[in-house]
Amino acid sequence: MRGATRRTAGIAVLALLLCGAGAVSGGGVQAAGPGAYAIRTVGGRYLTAVNGGGVGGANALHTDATQIQAWERFTLVPLGGDRFAIQTVNGRYLTAVNGGGVGGADSIHTDATQIQGWEQFTFVALGGDAYAIQTVNGRYLTAVNGGGVGGPGALHTDATQIQAWERFTLVPLGAAPPPQADCASCAAARCPACAGAIVLLCIASGGPGVDAGACQACIDANCRR
Repeated sequence: MRGATRRTAGIAVLALLLCGAGAVSGGGVQAAGPGAYAIRTVGGRYLTAVNGGGVGGANALHTDATQIQAWERFTLVPLGGDRFAIQTVNGRYLTAVNGGGVGGADSIHTDATQIQGWEQFTFVALGGDAYAIQTVNGRYLTAVNGGGVGGPGALHTDATQIQAWERFTLVPLGAAPPPQADCASCAAARCPACAGAIVLLCIASGGPGVDAGACQACIDANCRR
């Protein structure tokens, strides 16, 4: 009888442990839903995709932003389970070079246009809004110094254990702001012959970066042949 009681107690404890594990790993990002997030390091800084993404070298990501702006905006694209691709504001994807395991400066790129193996990340729930971000080969992203690095080497992908620097917080963001256009680029593309004059008119109408619609209206009004 004593042995049966001990076995029953052991089964109950095992069931509680399994339920607890499910609560940690099964909710997480899926409970929050795929969408737009800022990714905050344990030091309270935010990941920045330099130039909004599209960087294929060592300086692709920084971790020193203190405010959330466009380059700190990432979209989680669901791939099944707790796996996601991480998309930058300009539509490119984060790549863990070699699928992870890189401990130097050139560990993450942001210039992928397609989701393949190296663009897949697993979000391991740590409780609340905190996650570890695991590469396809089972290593974890590390924010060097816990964040605050504004140049190459801000992130590594060779951690085999989750400690403080591998802990990230997802900050949900609302809908994207209205698209902005650089008037110089817009005017040069649409009306090279009078780009200089159009740029001045666009700046006068709304600043050096104005709503795309306003910029286009300005060009249409002044560049028709």
